[in-house]
Amino acid sequence: ARAINDHAEIVGLSTGVFVFFRALRWNADGTLTVLARPNAMQSAALAINAGGIATGFQSALPNEIVPRHAMLWDRDGKPTDLGSLGSDSAVGLFINERDEVLGDVYNSPPNGILGFFWSRASGMVPIHGEGEGMTGLNKHGVAVGNMRVDQRPVAFQWTLAGGLAPLPLGTAFSGHVSAIQDSGEMVGNIVAADTDRRDLQTTRAARWPGMAAPIDLNKRLHRPPAGLVLTSAEAINRSGVILAQSNAGLVML
Repeated sequence: ARAINDHAEIVGLSTGVFVFFRALRWNADGTLTVLARPNAMQSAALAINAGGIATGFQSALPNEIVPRHAMLWDRDGKPTDLGSLGSDSAVGLFINERDEVLGDVYNSPPNGILGFFWSRASGMVPIHGEGEGMTGLNKHGVAVGNMRVDQRPVAFQWTLAGGLAPLPLGTAFSGHVSAIQDSGEMVGNIVAADTDRRDLQTTRAARWPGMAAPIDLNKRLHRPPAGLVLTSAEAINRSGVILAQSNAGLVML
């Protein structure tokens, strides 16, 4: 299982006798919907929205490093091949309530495409860059991800209308964004030192209140235990509750 929506519908994959793995949806009534096409040797559903629309990937070849196409499966399990933008592989990772899809593109060698955005109106749109990939999509179609520019990590926000915009860093050296919620707040981490010497860098969990300088979440803790350090914020929900990694394990804020 890879994802669940508000109606207890779950998507993921299972292995089979004649296929490597195939995309499935477990329905709230206990039934199972096979999402994969009959000729698919490997497929996986990785995200699902409240309408039961899912995204992931599919390939007709039984090799894990062969071209994969991003996929969309409708409520009835009908597939739509979103394509791969001519790359080695494309994988749908996020889907919002407008059925817009965000995913990663994998290239060998790199061709300058980091990820993609898809909607029924726009089709598959490349997101240019090189680096880690896409990490979140909200209900307004605002995407976030991470790339590298001159070997330095750069967290960014992307929209169809405005394109790519690096997230502000304030006094931080670099940043990494992990998630975005519907109000536009983003979370991740920042490297607090103003140097590229790794031995002097300090990673801290951070929140971006929109396109403004990041806030070190360690500075917002009330009476924290001695020695506790929040190192990375991993997720944020609609209510603004944040899940963060720390030197003592997971912390909810």
